[in-house]
Amino acid sequence: MILRLILYLLIFLGIYYAISGLLAGAKKRPGEGKGEDGVDDVMAPCPECGAYFPMGIGVSRRSGGQRLLFCSEECAERHARRG
Repeated sequence: MILRLILYLLIFLGIYYAISGLLAGAKKRPGEGKGEDGVDDVMAPCPECGAYFPMGIGVSRRSGGQRLLFCSEECAERHARRG
């Protein structure tokens, strides 16, 4: 009797966690917010070399009153030297 109750409880919990996992995955939209590594998924082009990179790891600089986002320190320095 008790073993049957424990078995039913385990089956119920398995079904519950399976369904809740499916619903949690359906709520998250791909490409929205931050990825698994905590970096923004939104890609931006580097104004210097044209390479696309995640915005969360970009190097921010001000140029001509605008905020520009570069893929690396090297590109930011190259852009600053060119004027």
